Amino acid sequence: MDTSSILWGTVTLTVCLVPLLLLGKQIKKASRKLLIPILEEAKNNNGVISVHEMISDVCFALDEKQNTLYYYRSTKEIEELKSFNLNEVENCKIEIIRKSENRKSNAAIVKVFLELHFKTSAIKKLVIFDLQESTQLIPEVLFAEKWNRIINSKI
Repeated sequence: MDTSSILWGTVTLTVCLVPLLLLGKQIKKASRKLLIPILEEAKNNNGVISVHEMISDVCFALDEKQNTLYYYRSTKEIEELKSFNLNEVENCKIEIIRKSENRKSNAAIVKVFLELHFKTSAIKKLVIFDLQESTQLIPEVLFAEKWNRIINSKI
């Protein structure tokens, strides 16, 4: 191989890899912003987050010692942080709202919620996906199913 081929290959590889590395760093930084309020809330409650997961504008975290679920959602319009004692929760269900334009087409998913049903018969809906705020729905349903299993295993 001659020097020009090696140099050309190195430059091409660098031009391709640098944007991907910068994008990965930016995504990690953005997702960390979702976790920080939960970590602060857990610290204020003398808790320690043992499991957490983020997706688009939603973050769920779990303190397994205190059996507390933390939920944080940040959109352009709202920012909400909630914590729930899972000892007070009777069960958890996924609610998917679909909308169909006509009878022949498939129904599009409009909203995905996680419903916490409390022993006091209260119900709290935790929004995971809302079509009015986000246009992409890819892993949100899988995310909801995973956290539904986690919460129900802790009840």
